[in-house]
Amino acid sequence: MNVKKTVAIAATTGLLTALALPALADTEIYGSLRDSTAWTHTVVANGGGTNTKFDIGNDPTSRLGVKYSAGNLSAQVELGIGDPGVLDGTSGPYYASLGPTGWINSGGGLTAVYTRHAFGTYKFDVGTLLVGQTWDPYTVPSEQHLNADNSNVFFGALYDGRMPQLKFTLNNGLYADVIRSEGVESNGASTTSATYQQKFVVPKLAIGYDGKVGSSTFGVGVLGQTYKDTFGKTQNSGMLFAHSKIVSGPIDVLLNFSVGENIASLGFLFDGGNFSPEIGNTTTHTPAAIHNVTTVTGLVGVGYKATDTVKFNAGIGGGTSSAKAINTNANGPSWDFATYLNTTITLAKNVYVIPEYDFIDTQKSQAGMPSDGARNHVFGASWRIDF
Repeated sequence: MNVKKTVAIAATTGLLTALALPALADTEIYGSLRDSTAWTHTVVANGGGTNTKFDIGNDPTSRLGVKYSAGNLSAQVELGIGDPGVLDGTSGPYYASLGPTGWINSGGGLTAVYTRHAFGTYKFDVGTLLVGQTWDPYTVPSEQHLNADNSNVFFGALYDGRMPQLKFTLNNGLYADVIRSEGVESNGASTTSATYQQKFVVPKLAIGYDGKVGSSTFGVGVLGQTYKDTFGKTQNSGMLFAHSKIVSGPIDVLLNFSVGENIASLGFLFDGGNFSPEIGNTTTHTPAAIHNVTTVTGLVGVGYKATDTVKFNAGIGGGTSSAKAINTNANGPSWDFATYLNTTITLAKNVYVIPEYDFIDTQKSQAGMPSDGARNHVFGASWRIDF
């Protein structure tokens, strides 16, 4: 009897395995382990002194993921396995007292798991529907690798996170994308407070076009949203964006540009005068000093593949903001920028080291005045194993 049960179990297992093999053939499990080692030298504005430190960090861009495809259906789930919230002795890239160095360290072994991507797509006859959390269509990362694969985030690389979205792309490259907003009012009113009266009129919506010519890609689009603030005043936010990656032989050039109004309300984390377009304080019911913030950003990157195992990269990105203000001392323009120079060296298949130097200047990044920004020199290397 036990022999019969054993044979039946073995036969059933074999059958289930055979049935699963076609599905497994379209499933890919992948990962990447990334650490950074670097010296960071910070010069604080207005005689605030200097700070020099060395650190080694498990970058939050370390990841483990799975991709699946079956006919017109595909899906991807990717988890981050680094330290997304442990920053360089300050509050990090969001108005840190030592400027947005963004250096992320191991935090004494503290490791967090978080969702990077979780989305699916289905291809219809006229286009493709995307449902879930992934990159927004205007996100253009550079080849900057220190600062936890910072990729010029906050400095010319438009970034408001990987957001939940509903996107439909026609076969000709035109798309419409409804995206969750992380910004809007930030004047301290609690979302559960009776004084918090924000109301969306038009949700965060991107309309654009992505195309390809040979090995080169390009895209243009417009992003906007409208809501009524706590005081009942209509707040409009909008942005035009354009990007391209031109590839010619061993050389590639990355270009990214945007001009926007009140982009903080769209959720963008841009340090160059990233003051929110608030209209008032819900506690004192007084008008805010700053509104209608105009922001311009740009990013240029150049790469040269010298051999199959060595590639050189350099770039600069940043931007400026200005605003209409009751207090004329708060007028812009403000500015900041970050530059990088690195070499991607392949030590073995899927094993890389990337020596890099970064210079980050944020000393005039707060409301158009030199305040508590900083100049940062970062020397080090990023270490990476893919599988």
